[in-house]
Amino acid sequence: MISANRIVYTDCLNELMRFTGAVTLTRMGIVESISRNIRYASFLSLAYLSTKKSLVGSITIDQSVSLNKPKFTKTSISDITVNGMVDAVSPVITESKIQNVSVEHSITLKSPKLTGSTLENISTAGDFIFKDANVQSSALRSISAGGGGIFGKLNLKNGVIEQISMALDALAEKVIMQSIDLQNVIIAGGTLLSYVNMKAGNFESMVFGDGFVVDELKLNRVRFTSISVVGEAVSRSSTIKEAEFRNVHFGASVELLNLDIRNTDLIGVGVSGNTLLSYAVLKDLSLVEVGFAGVSRFSKSTIERVNVDKALFLGRVGFEGAYMSKVVFRNVTFADVVDFKHAKLYRVQFLECTFKGPVIFDHSYRGRGVKFIDVKFEVEMSLKSTNMKSILRNQILSPVSDLEVPSVLEPMYNVLMNSESSPEEDEVPTELFYDMDSEEYDEL
Repeated sequence: MISANRIVYTDCLNELMRFTGAVTLTRMGIVESISRNIRYASFLSLAYLSTKKSLVGSITIDQSVSLNKPKFTKTSISDITVNGMVDAVSPVITESKIQNVSVEHSITLKSPKLTGSTLENISTAGDFIFKDANVQSSALRSISAGGGGIFGKLNLKNGVIEQISMALDALAEKVIMQSIDLQNVIIAGGTLLSYVNMKAGNFESMVFGDGFVVDELKLNRVRFTSISVVGEAVSRSSTIKEAEFRNVHFGASVELLNLDIRNTDLIGVGVSGNTLLSYAVLKDLSLVEVGFAGVSRFSKSTIERVNVDKALFLGRVGFEGAYMSKVVFRNVTFADVVDFKHAKLYRVQFLECTFKGPVIFDHSYRGRGVKFIDVKFEVEMSLKSTNMKSILRNQILSPVSDLEVPSVLEPMYNVLMNSESSPEEDEVPTELFYDMDSEEYDEL
């Protein structure tokens, strides 16, 4: 065993060295030096290591390595092989680059602080643990784990994160991202986030496997492009403002509780399972070329200044008890039952829409500006106790026809129908959809 304290190398070349026993080094300094082609045959412990303007490369550790409060400043570290695990506590990495690191078991970085630095091509056959991190103006590229990922209390600002892959689950709490570009991410297992706050970022080409669950989600001025969630997606509280979702697909059901979404565009968004957004607030939205295969529920939601253009609702749709104002449905096909029971509609327009199933307006209220222009109803409507009768009672039914999908929506339809998930497997009980007690709406 080798143990040393306060060794400082300045303007030195250290290479072709081999240590056969365990090595413990405390307060070792490397300044404007090169260390390369070094092998540690046993355990390596480094406490308060400090490097500055140095090169470290081609290092092999046959067992595990422990680092306590290391500082890397303007240092390049590359080609590191660890046949055990890496455990680093409070590393400070400033204007440095660490790349080509391979770890047999797990990587744990506790309370790391990165400023103007890059971690690239880091791989482990085990878990990747990144906790209490403060990352500023840095890049994380090509990070892969054969196990899962555990991320706790992340504060990420002005950086790039790309090519991240986890073979199992990813868990994170208190994630704050500001001005982050995140792309090419694959989480094969489930994803569980306890709190996420994203502001002014771009998120592109991401795949989430077994499910996506968020306790609290806040998005502001962010853009999501080419996102796929294979399993179910659930958020217990979501606040979304000035965002854009483009080419986003959910392979199973989506349940967004306490959703408040405003000033947001959804383009090419599809849900192959059920969509449950009851009691939601949807304001100043644009939905273009969207599709929903299962049951879609917007019960008791507030929907204002929303434009829906070129959309497919293949399952039942529920607007029961909803408040709708200045909403436009244009070129929308409703293939199943649509329920407006107890809904209040003001300046709602249906333009060139098709209702292929029953439409229920029972106990709904029509305010000013409700219009149906070039609309096809193929099945009788239910108009009990509603002033909708004055504009719909003489509506001529169109012949029943097969579902025709507009060419612009064919790609979306194919995605919905070819999903591995079947909406019926997670079907909302029929009695909850149809047989709602009118007393539930007394508060409206």
